[in-house]
Amino acid sequence: MTRTRVDLNKLISSMAEFYQKGQIVQQTLVLDLPQEPLVLDLDQIKISQVLNNLISNSIKFTPSTGNITISAYQEGDEVVIEHSDTGIGIPENLHAKLFERKANVGRSGLNGEKSRGLGLSIVYELVRLHGGHISVHSREHEGARFVIRLPLYAD
Repeated sequence: MTRTRVDLNKLISSMAEFYQKGQIVQQTLVLDLPQEPLVLDLDQIKISQVLNNLISNSIKFTPSTGNITISAYQEGDEVVIEHSDTGIGIPENLHAKLFERKANVGRSGLNGEKSRGLGLSIVYELVRLHGGHISVHSREHEGARFVIRLPLYAD
């Protein structure tokens, strides 16, 4: 893993811009980022993959009239990224296995997109590699919210 000093705000903003400019996202994409930079030691490619997987899942499972919101802020010695959508949500019975590699929790997207359910297990591993933690908060038909906590300073 190659860590460098990264402004998480810029990384999130450029990722959102990529999706919007490419017209990949039909949903309203809202960013709630602090004015001051959120700089921490990250592997930029791996955290980009985390963001990419979460955004693409939200696109897949949120109606085109829905919202995808990404916020980031510092809380103590951690940076918190909250990624939420107004999509179909995740049934509570899948939560326990959501981040397991062979959990078989893949579901078809709203437009029939195929999913093997591997994306979130990869997200989980990449967040863990950074010494962080990810949790899910969701109910069926009520959207999904993922909370990622990353240490401000690398060990």
